Amino acid sequence: MNKHLLPSLIVAALLAVGIAAQADMLPLSQQQAQGLYINSAGVDTSTGSVGTSNPGGGLVAKDSAGVDWVLQPKDDGTSRWSKKDHMPLIMMPLMDNLDYYDQGGRKGTATFTRTSSAWYRNTTGAWTAAPANTPRFGFENVSTTAGWKWQKQGYLSENPATNYALYSQGPSTQTVYLAAASYTLWVEGAGSCAVASSPMSGALGSGWGTATASSPVYLTVTSQGNVDLTVSGSLSFIQLENSVRQTSAIVTNGTPVTRAQDLLYLPATGLMNDAEGTVSMKYRPYVGGPLTSSPYWLHMFGSEVSPYAYVFARSLSQNFLYSQDGTNGMTLSVTWTRKQYRLACTWSGSTRKLYNSTDGTSASGTFDGNWNFTSNIYVGKATAAAAGYVQDVRIFDKALTDSEVGAL
Repeated sequence: MNKHLLPSLIVAALLAVGIAAQADMLPLSQQQAQGLYINSAGVDTSTGSVGTSNPGGGLVAKDSAGVDWVLQPKDDGTSRWSKKDHMPLIMMPLMDNLDYYDQGGRKGTATFTRTSSAWYRNTTGAWTAAPANTPRFGFENVSTTAGWKWQKQGYLSENPATNYALYSQGPSTQTVYLAAASYTLWVEGAGSCAVASSPMSGALGSGWGTATASSPVYLTVTSQGNVDLTVSGSLSFIQLENSVRQTSAIVTNGTPVTRAQDLLYLPATGLMNDAEGTVSMKYRPYVGGPLTSSPYWLHMFGSEVSPYAYVFARSLSQNFLYSQDGTNGMTLSVTWTRKQYRLACTWSGSTRKLYNSTDGTSASGTFDGNWNFTSNIYVGKATAAAAGYVQDVRIFDKALTDSEVGAL
């Protein structure tokens, strides 16, 4: 062999090996762009049909048995191959952005508005500001096998609230004016804050007490007036909000500040099949606070026109999950705690079923055949939010079986 050709042959051989190895390591989307073939696990077999791009930008491929597989986005931002007939019509991860996907890939971005800035916990648990009209993807301190860790919980959806404490950060004793309403006082730090009617022009009400970091105070003002907030010890934050439970921080500096409602929706056209279908979501609720005599509905997935329909809602006064079509309501008992729930609703013909897969419970009811989703589908409602974290919303155009719901 010509000794001058040997180095070139060696280099060519190494390049060939390197190219082959690189192709095996490429993301599946890039492998298919190069014309490779996959089996049901997404592995190149050089058999079956080549993967092709859909107009939506996604990828489909057939395995050797002729079954269609779709490259599906996961909650953590990666992708996986799923059988096309097991795919939701729409999936919205809600972990880092508002994108939603159909079986061909990214379909669009949901619409979001909030007319004020708002705060959320970041990866270290510190309060972080989000500008107006910017969604929040917040963290919660969660117990794991490795101990307590701050983990992302998804899209944070909250109703409007006002912090009436005039100086929320590094607070000192102060007097504020409150109208007749229900309030929650909560604090952060090693100290405490007592709330009481002021001696001069004091408000009338009940529930006065002392809040600590582990024990909020829930009070009701029946007649407007002044209220004294007396700080003891070292506090880093104080919030006196017109809410029946603690929500996210609202920072003040001399005057009350209001956080506006989070509003998130996507177009309803072609998404809700009234004949049969399934909606599922993961939901981590706000809990705590007193139970009131009248329900305070938290709409987790609903319509925007009357008669209002809600695939999911929950009441603050009773422990149940609620579903309402245009005519019929039904419930599933749930003892709400601050954990993540996998919820689902299926319907077919005149039958509807609610699932709480986290606790392994379900309930059956009737369905009038109309969800009344005419223009938009709300994660929450047009006039109310879900009061918690939402992620992994999926809409199917068929009623899943019990086992299929359990596998979500």
